[in-house]
Amino acid sequence: MPNSSVRVIFATQYLENYGSHDWDGEGDCPQHWKPKGGSTYIVSASAEDIAMSTWWDIVERAIETSNDCEREYIIDQKIVDAIDFVESDYVDFYEAPTFMAYENGVLHCERNVLNLSNEVVATRYWEQDTMGIQNSRVEEYAQPVVVEWRREKEMALHGVDEQFEELEALMGGA
Repeated sequence: MPNSSVRVIFATQYLENYGSHDWDGEGDCPQHWKPKGGSTYIVSASAEDIAMSTWWDIVERAIETSNDCEREYIIDQKIVDAIDFVESDYVDFYEAPTFMAYENGVLHCERNVLNLSNEVVATRYWEQDTMGIQNSRVEEYAQPVVVEWRREKEMALHGVDEQFEELEALMGGA
């Protein structure tokens, strides 16, 4: 793996064209775009990588998409020193960000698959180059994996703190 001294965090906006749902493919596609959230992409890079405009072009091309049915575009980006990067500072508990690392013209990508309890149940891996996605595979886990910071962030959102959990444990998990 190349020197990865920084993390570049990209936030995107995703739009869906509701006009394309009934489009028969003839003429111009009706336009009725609705925002549908976005994604977070975390790219490991070196200082040398981010100094090259070609690196930015490759990464942006891998993230952004636009066609008659959907669009995803970058709305924000941050560069963070790898030693200061803490995933929970940039990702909400319900998000599954895409992690990417660039090496020899190929982006090595991975994204966790979360269940409704925000536990990791699988990880999807793929490589992406100028020809598109290659070597995609999914590794499923026998048991869901609890990521502690996700659980803590969700509990804080609902006003549940450690004292509540301790009291519940004393009461036998009631």
